[in-house]
Amino acid sequence: MLRNPHGRRAPEMYRTSHQRFRLLLCALVCCLGIQARQTRAGDAPRNGGDPGTKVWKVLMIGNSYTYFNNLPRMFEQMALSDKPARRVSCEMIAEGGATLQNHWEAGKAQKAIERGGLDFVVLQEQSTLGITYLVQGLPRITESPKYSTYARRFDAAIRKAGARTVLFAFWARENAPAEDHNALAYYHFRLGKDLGALIAPVGLAWQAVRKQDAHSTLYQDDHSHPRPEGSYLAACVLHAACFGAVPANPPLEISGKSVDVEGKLSPRAEDRLAKLSPEIARTFRDATTASLESSRQFTHELERHKPAPLRLPQLERGRRPTTEELQGDWTGQTKVYPRDSERPATMSLRLTYVADSWRAEAKITLGEKRPVIVPKITDLQITDDGISFVDSNKAPNGGSVARYRGAFLDGKLRGIAEINTKEGPLYVIGSWELSRQK
Repeated sequence: MLRNPHGRRAPEMYRTSHQRFRLLLCALVCCLGIQARQTRAGDAPRNGGDPGTKVWKVLMIGNSYTYFNNLPRMFEQMALSDKPARRVSCEMIAEGGATLQNHWEAGKAQKAIERGGLDFVVLQEQSTLGITYLVQGLPRITESPKYSTYARRFDAAIRKAGARTVLFAFWARENAPAEDHNALAYYHFRLGKDLGALIAPVGLAWQAVRKQDAHSTLYQDDHSHPRPEGSYLAACVLHAACFGAVPANPPLEISGKSVDVEGKLSPRAEDRLAKLSPEIARTFRDATTASLESSRQFTHELERHKPAPLRLPQLERGRRPTTEELQGDWTGQTKVYPRDSERPATMSLRLTYVADSWRAEAKITLGEKRPVIVPKITDLQITDDGISFVDSNKAPNGGSVARYRGAFLDGKLRGIAEINTKEGPLYVIGSWELSRQK
């Protein structure tokens, strides 16, 4: 089972398109023009050996974006196709939904780094930069101090071991707004510039391909994870980041052990990981080259790309409803929880006034394949704007309560709900609107 984006086993509400929400840009290859004190990555073996016989040692630390389609194997095969061929041995430490914080605290990655002998260590953060920030049911990109903190810790360990840090600047989700693509790029580039790290602008390359063909098959059906073509393109960009350029003739077919959705290698000896036509391979090579040029421009204009604060739903001003106006059955839509389909989630609320006190029952339906959420309503109050209450059923709410506020306006209840965990990196805010049933 994959983890939720902040590293714990995911409650039902978050099992969406990241392996149901667990199963988001850019960067600079070799930080050319940024870090004059570093040598170009592919100029010569670090130990001074013969480029034809040296085995480049690479460690990839990440999650399902790294292990899907066995990206490390694709990277090895990409290097072999270069002229002259490069021999690469790529180790992977990856777990579904894991953040860099999760990896640091587990300790396995540090031990692999401390053993030494590595040339490059690729760091891939969780797809929303280590935090879960849901707005209107969609994961959004916002600044994550944890990404910076743990990337810096890894970078210090990597430098101490004599290797180079490579930031895997991945793609945004397929249905993400344009500002999320820009935000991912900004946070990756800013961190890479601060660290003096190499950056693999994978997200920029994906965007370059999609501009040419909006229907390109880079995404899985979950609109988040890569298809084999997407991982192939990522391997092209990682090669360019480490060795200075994409191979002149990337391989059209790559074989190796397949990896399942849990990150486990297939017991079979070998599978076909990716097969591309010559036209698509050329498109990917050109997109990689274009992403390198775009990354240089992006870095040069970095502060111009600083994201604006996210626009969050706001509570309207309403009025205090009477008992007669409020009592009864209410139904409508909610955008608080992530959805598996384009169909809106529905919410029902029954309000009854008995013995001078209010009682409430609610039900939230997210779709045919998702369990129904039954809130445990407490602290129901009638306010000067409408109503407020707390959903104390923590199971579907990431271990925290959901706080609802609704404005009574034009005979409807229009409100927002917030979930904010103090112990974990989770913030959810979404709107809901209900009409009273006649």
